[in-house]
Amino acid sequence: MNNVSKQAKGFIFFYLLSLLLYHLFMRYFCQIDFSLYICMQEQVYLYIL
Repeated sequence: MNNVSKQAKGFIFFYLLSLLLYHLFMRYFCQIDFSLYICMQEQVYLYIL
Protein backbone atom coordinates (compact mmCIF):
# COMPACT_ATOMS: atom_id res chain seq x y z
CA MET A 1 0.00 0.00 0.00
CA ASN A 2 2.86 2.34 0.83
CA ASN A 3 4.41 1.71 -2.58
CA VAL A 4 1.24 2.88 -4.34
CA SER A 5 1.22 6.23 -2.52
CA LYS A 6 4.88 6.72 -3.44
CA GLN A 7 4.02 6.17 -7.10
CA ALA A 8 1.10 8.58 -6.84
CA LYS A 9 3.29 11.26 -5.26
CA GLY A 10 5.91 10.73 -7.93
CA PHE A 11 3.32 11.03 -10.67
CA ILE A 12 1.84 14.23 -9.22
CA PHE A 13 5.33 15.72 -8.79
CA PHE A 14 6.25 14.83 -12.37
CA TYR A 15 2.97 16.29 -13.65
CA LEU A 16 3.47 19.60 -11.82
CA LEU A 17 7.09 19.78 -12.96
CA SER A 18 6.16 19.20 -16.60
CA LEU A 19 3.40 21.81 -16.31
CA LEU A 20 5.88 24.34 -14.92
CA LEU A 21 8.42 23.57 -17.66
CA TYR A 22 5.68 23.92 -20.27
CA HIS A 23 4.73 27.37 -19.00
CA LEU A 24 8.35 28.51 -18.86
CA PHE A 25 8.92 27.25 -22.40
CA MET A 26 5.77 28.95 -23.66
CA ARG A 27 6.71 32.24 -22.01
CA TYR A 28 10.13 32.12 -23.71
CA PHE A 29 8.64 30.99 -27.02
CA CYS A 30 5.98 33.72 -26.99
CA GLN A 31 8.62 36.43 -26.58
CA ILE A 32 9.93 35.38 -29.99
CA ASP A 33 6.59 35.06 -31.79
CA PHE A 34 3.62 36.49 -29.90
CA SER A 35 1.19 36.23 -32.82
CA LEU A 36 0.63 32.52 -32.24
CA TYR A 37 -2.80 31.49 -30.98
CA ILE A 38 -1.35 29.32 -28.21
CA CYS A 39 0.51 32.35 -26.86
CA MET A 40 -2.71 34.31 -26.57
CA GLN A 41 -4.21 31.38 -24.67
CA GLU A 42 -1.19 31.33 -22.40
CA GLN A 43 -1.54 35.02 -21.57
CA VAL A 44 -5.21 34.53 -20.69
CA TYR A 45 -4.32 31.54 -18.53
CA LEU A 46 -1.61 33.46 -16.67
CA TYR A 47 -4.00 36.39 -16.19
CA ILE A 48 -6.53 34.07 -14.54
CA LEU A 49 -3.86 32.76 -12.17
